[in-house]
Amino acid sequence: MFKARWVTLLATLFVGTLAMSGCGSSGGGGGGGGATVTGGVVVDPYIVGASFFEDANGNGRWDEGEQISSSSDENGQFTFATPIPAGRTIILYEPGSHQGIPYTGMLARTIRATDVDTVVVSPLTTLVALGLSETEIVDYLTDVTDNGTVAPLGVALTGIPTFSEEHIFADPYTGLNQLTAENVTDADIACLRANVYTGALMEFYLAERLGSTLTEAEARGLFSGAWFGANLLTSAVEAVHYATAPSAMARITAALPTGYDFPAVTMRDVADTIPAIFTWWKQEAIRQYIEDEDSYFDLGAFTVQVNAVQGGELGLNYFAMNNAQNGAVIQAVSADAFTLTNDIGHLYLREDGSVGSTGELAFADGLLSGKAFYLGSLFRFAADGNLELIGPVDDSGLAETQTIPWSITAGILDLEYTGLPFDMTLVADWSSHIYARAWGELMDGLSGSTALPLVKIREQDSGTLSGAQFIIDDGECTYNATTERWLCGGWLDLSSAPAGTLRYYPDGIAPSNITWGTDTYGGLAVTHDDGITDTIYFLNDKGAAVSLTDTDSDSVADEYDDDTEFYRPLLFSETALDNIRLTFSGSYIINENEEFETLELWDNNDFMLSHPLDGNVFGAWAYDEATGQLTLTPSGATNEEFRIWFIENYDDDGADMLRFFYEEDDENGELIESGFERVERTIAIPPY
Repeated sequence: MFKARWVTLLATLFVGTLAMSGCGSSGGGGGGGGATVTGGVVVDPYIVGASFFEDANGNGRWDEGEQISSSSDENGQFTFATPIPAGRTIILYEPGSHQGIPYTGMLARTIRATDVDTVVVSPLTTLVALGLSETEIVDYLTDVTDNGTVAPLGVALTGIPTFSEEHIFADPYTGLNQLTAENVTDADIACLRANVYTGALMEFYLAERLGSTLTEAEARGLFSGAWFGANLLTSAVEAVHYATAPSAMARITAALPTGYDFPAVTMRDVADTIPAIFTWWKQEAIRQYIEDEDSYFDLGAFTVQVNAVQGGELGLNYFAMNNAQNGAVIQAVSADAFTLTNDIGHLYLREDGSVGSTGELAFADGLLSGKAFYLGSLFRFAADGNLELIGPVDDSGLAETQTIPWSITAGILDLEYTGLPFDMTLVADWSSHIYARAWGELMDGLSGSTALPLVKIREQDSGTLSGAQFIIDDGECTYNATTERWLCGGWLDLSSAPAGTLRYYPDGIAPSNITWGTDTYGGLAVTHDDGITDTIYFLNDKGAAVSLTDTDSDSVADEYDDDTEFYRPLLFSETALDNIRLTFSGSYIINENEEFETLELWDNNDFMLSHPLDGNVFGAWAYDEATGQLTLTPSGATNEEFRIWFIENYDDDGADMLRFFYEEDDENGELIESGFERVERTIAIPPY
């Protein structure tokens, strides 16, 4: 279900920067050996404005009094005032940004007895800090389960070529500016590829499991296929390889203006494009999840986009930045020969794939004021500067509302949650969601950070809703002992505002009158005869919604529900239903054989409903393309009929699946059964 993995913000808004179990094999709170590490270099790639804390007590979180480093500079370098002893772990405190994009990952480094002066902190060192051994890491990264993906470079990969233990603690950016298409080898960029791959998997995991940190066991699950499966693992390896292959440098070279004596494009120019590319694909994964699509890593689409942006403004921009002192580059920039739409500087990819300045990544009143969002709870940003945070009280169905002042300063969203201030920095603004990094105090003396994908409420208006019908699925049913049938689901019918009707079958088949309209945030407000008002906020176009119920007409939510779904029937052409067989998901064991109920629709508008126990029913079918209603009338029936509305169509491991809502009338035309079914659609051969 869409909302199953979204964590209620009221329960856990922030998380500690790293969930450590003794901080790896070396122990978190200990500190043995000489205190010789005085700073580090943070890279994914080089992160600017990041700071680290010394986890003196080994709890994986910053506590009052624990040492914090300086902020990292443009080369990712930071320092500690007091040397860090061996056995201690340093953990990301303030996240900073990479290539101008707010960093939303997690980073740590456990200090080894052999470490001196400055150490590298990267996604790979984070795995060691979590407790994975160097041997394990090499095994995971060189032997990724193969899913048969067709490689864009023509050679299927099952890991990072030539990756070894010596790469784990190395700076993946060292020497990249000396590597050209003529001299680069797989060994030269194995460290870069391994860090990009590991960092991407970590961020995909954290984005999908809001409110989670990464534990030792979960880190192993990243690479074993426990969380993503073989498809994403092997596709991600292929994607990283493609985006960092020598051909990536060729793409940038081909885009350079002619007539200038430019220096050679290097792997540093390529590597600098990676944060923008993978941040975009993380947002695409979130969008697919919100839209309840069949989420997967589309390697073909990825390569098309990489070709466009590396061989376009993104690649040209970083080539110009990295060669800003070169005479030919200065001359070409002055002549506007690069034809860049943005000033040279850090760039990101907008939702439509176009390139924009990271300076655009800033909150503004228009993005939030009068808008509502969902993240396990409902966020309503009022124009008066107050945020209403409305969420459930445990599993009781009751609602709790908290009011939090909000304001925007220099593009940063400032909030004060339970008296503790924290900030939110915009990472992405898509039609489906905004993605923000939150950082601040969780409680006195404890700070943390997390990334928050806030789903945008689909704003409704009376004009587009007029005449709409929604099928209600809340999982509730009632049993009629007389007919021995179940009644589930129901209908919300909206005629011209403000009139409408509600048929909620678990409460009875008779319709009730309602009035309806929309609220300030674009929610559908439905008022019943008893004065109770339900306000429905739609999260996507496939049924997901949040409902608030005001039981006493005081404009304060008393009940909260994010499990009820409101579907608009799918609309097909009639010919799309010709000669199909629908096989029901439930089965029967008859004489030790598994048999299924089926419905066949033939192109002469006859049907056959076959039940393993009740035999066959024949009749005629008709489909209304305007309403999506499929009507089955058994042969010889007067008033008996079956009505079906399809509400979901999805792929299940290659099977074409449909989910529908149905109603059945008896011979007197009385509704005796309603509910939901899942069927597999295949081709049927008519018997004539």
